[in-house]
Amino acid sequence: MNTLLKSLFEKYEISEKDQYEINQIFNILNDEKKHKILASFELLAEKIKKIEEELLLEQSILLDNILPDIKELLNTKI
Repeated sequence: MNTLLKSLFEKYEISEKDQYEINQIFNILNDEKKHKILASFELLAEKIKKIEEELLLEQSILLDNILPDIKELLNTKI
């Protein structure tokens, strides 16, 4: 793995899953595109974090919506 890429993963606390996926894509890019990724990694990391936050919010909303139904089902005799 590219050592600069690895240090960027650590600096921006990129999850192992995202590291793996970024690394898979990174390895097939030409040198020019690799350089662009490395040069703009801060923006990429910000987008990843924003997406993660949005997913957590959506998950929370879905759980809040389904919990009453689950409680009702648990209280219903089958």
